[in-house]
Amino acid sequence: PQYFQKTTYYCGPASVQMLLDFLMNRKIEQDTLAKWMETKGPTAGTRPVLIMKFLRKFTGEPFREVEAFSHEIIEKNIEYGFPVIARVETSYLRGWDDDSGGGHFILIKGFTKNFYYVNDAVKGKVFYSRKEIEEATVKHVFGPLLIVRVK
Repeated sequence: PQYFQKTTYYCGPASVQMLLDFLMNRKIEQDTLAKWMETKGPTAGTRPVLIMKFLRKFTGEPFREVEAFSHEIIEKNIEYGFPVIARVETSYLRGWDDDSGGGHFILIKGFTKNFYYVNDAVKGKVFYSRKEIEEATVKHVFGPLLIVRVK
């Protein structure tokens, strides 16, 4: 499922909305998710740790933060049926005009030998090269971060 973010800072709630719809066939409004995950205004967005804690509580699955980039971890999660939320610097992704400031969350849902398939709350259903995703994740100002189910 593809959803677009309702505000300039709802990439976290929109990514979680897509993940929950995929995993549980449940659509929860972004405003509700933003409240539950304590999403702040345009300068702060949603803290990754609060996304992870919410996903653990809501799904009962042991989601975790991985503060590193790993093609293997991303692909293993997707193979087990769990899309991955990645925090990225958009300036490293094709089609973005500038950096979004504190970064952006995307949902990685599939892969081939050369590409990752992404549901992006701003750009829609897109694909990026493995190198683009790795660079955009690793070069985030706060460092790489993936929110995954399978370690």
